Amino acid sequence: MACKCNVGLGNTGTPNCQPIATVAKKLIVVPTYDSTGAKQGILLTDTLDEAYLTAKINAADGADRWFPLPVMENITHERADSIVETAASGKLALIREGVKSFSGEIWKQSPALLGKIKEARCTDISVYIIDNDGNVIGSCPTDDGYLYPIQVDKDSWDARTIEATDTTVQKISLAFNWSDDEKDEDIRMITEDDYTFDALASKGLLDVNAAYSSISTTGFTATLSTIFGSKAALVKVKGLVAGDFALYNVTDDLAVTITSVTESADGVYDFVIPAQSSADVLRLTPTKNGYDFTNVVSNTILIP
Repeated sequence: MACKCNVGLGNTGTPNCQPIATVAKKLIVVPTYDSTGAKQGILLTDTLDEAYLTAKINAADGADRWFPLPVMENITHERADSIVETAASGKLALIREGVKSFSGEIWKQSPALLGKIKEARCTDISVYIIDNDGNVIGSCPTDDGYLYPIQVDKDSWDARTIEATDTTVQKISLAFNWSDDEKDEDIRMITEDDYTFDALASKGLLDVNAAYSSISTTGFTATLSTIFGSKAALVKVKGLVAGDFALYNVTDDLAVTITSVTESADGVYDFVIPAQSSADVLRLTPTKNGYDFTNVVSNTILIP
């Protein structure tokens, strides 16, 4: 922090009790800027309940979305030594503060998750840190009523797989530096008493893909799978009902009323629909919190 002219010492009184952060356990990754171009932040006058968290995680536009990572282990979070110049006399002059870095491990995770974490390097990102007590730690560079996520130097974002050994489990390691604009003195938090959602238990969305079969003019079968699991038996999306689906005839530019949907096996949905014309293109749109069906929507169905 540069010195300012005509400013003396800051007051150093402290209250009898104040909340103090504990060890970091989890990150919620957030695009630094939302879909309107505004900086993302938690408006402290909002009702910070489970519905608030659900809306953030399931936001339709990815630029408005929160991306919680699983709980992490072996976290280190520290600022490097400051850069100083030393004169022959031994006098020191502070040049700049050292870089603040974060590193941690996500245990028992597959390379499928690694690929998703790596994608964060491609955009401006920030993070909320959740500590062991559930406190949400962010930054308040200005007193404007928001707790902002801490901005990350995206070029330093480094995720990698660490394979299992005879004595260790497979894991993903993640390391990054804070942006140089972030200052320790701006760090603030909201405590677990200030909100009613479960930050430590929060989970990001699962990407879903669709494979279509048995396509006819009056029906089709959709197998909905995540990217996780054995390649020969991917984890399926189970338990959806008719009300979770919408169907649209792209060729005719008309909605199609689904007659029935039956889950004949885990994640395998048999659709019965009114007769459609050969060569028509249909678009299936599932909707369910906890999932991202973008790939399903883009994978259209061609009536034979």
